[in-house]
Amino acid sequence: MLLKNKRYFWFILAVSIIGVIVLAVLWRMSTEGTASNKFERPTITIKKVKLIKHNNSIAVTFATSPKSKYTISDLKENQLSSGISNTRENTVSELKPSSSKLAIRVKHNNNIQTKVVPVPTGYRIMRSAISRKPTPMGEEFKYNGKSHVLFSMIITPQKQNKNNIQNSTAFNITVKNNHYLVPVVLDAKSLTVSDSEGNSLKVKPFSEVSIPAKKKKTISITIEGLPVNSANGLVITYNTVDLDLPIPFINF
Repeated sequence: MLLKNKRYFWFILAVSIIGVIVLAVLWRMSTEGTASNKFERPTITIKKVKLIKHNNSIAVTFATSPKSKYTISDLKENQLSSGISNTRENTVSELKPSSSKLAIRVKHNNNIQTKVVPVPTGYRIMRSAISRKPTPMGEEFKYNGKSHVLFSMIITPQKQNKNNIQNSTAFNITVKNNHYLVPVVLDAKSLTVSDSEGNSLKVKPFSEVSIPAKKKKTISITIEGLPVNSANGLVITYNTVDLDLPIPFINF
């Protein structure tokens, strides 16, 4: 009888311990779920974006969560408009960007989304008639926005060696994309070259290279019809539709 009671006691004790463990695990799972839900926020979206060209300006319509703060800027970080969306669909007019793309940035409950959209075909981007002073090769050029260095670029001549192609000169181009909202694209079409007398030279065609944000890359280009000993005074200019001014580099 005593042995039977002992067995019953140990059985009840084991069941009680298992029950306590199960309850503890369930409580922990419940609190973890509550804690994670506490910090989860609904994903904000920017939808139904439409851009319409009006003479020399652009109107933008987009849908997002009501009570969201928004800003519209060009790629140079020039703020074109800002406000709070009172309705799900918003229209902003009389925008005059200085780049071929616009950035719509929306913030709601500490959740931020940015959407880059192209401007309508036919919109004329106004550019300054003032030329940019050439940067000496080997020195870093910084393309600055309103708040950040958007990207930096360095062009340096390659050292001559036995593998150099005769009657041509090679250069390295290093680009670091810091905060530019679109990739920095390098191709033969975006580079123009002139010698010390202003004569145009050709860049040997190469595959397009795209450098996204927070990335750095170095490429090699070849200038045809230019011996290495004739490279003094050479100017290589980088230019795209999104730059406020072309970026020239000069070889001294």
